[in-house]
Amino acid sequence: MEPSESCTILCGEIGKHLIEGIADGFIPGIIARHRDILDDVCHIESDVSIEEMRRLGREHGIFVGPSSGAHLLAAKMLKEKHGVENVVTFFCDEGEKYINDYWL
Repeated sequence: MEPSESCTILCGEIGKHLIEGIADGFIPGIIARHRDILDDVCHIESDVSIEEMRRLGREHGIFVGPSSGAHLLAAKMLKEKHGVENVVTFFCDEGEKYINDYWL
């Protein structure tokens, strides 16, 4: 999964986005070495990721950052695309620094 605004893995383009911790302007070595085993790369827009992050907090009390919003959206996309019942993802950030919009 990578931001739509920074299609680094598939397109080699580095762009500005608001999903901290992913697409930091380089392709991690493990992905570069094993790109042939990637089945898919989901592209998620920053603003949609932030919306999902806020929805998780508001509706479920799950306090995470925008990368977790992006992960959940990617999991939903993969579930629909491949017609599977379950998809596992991890929320690897916490939402404390995203309470206010100062970071936008």
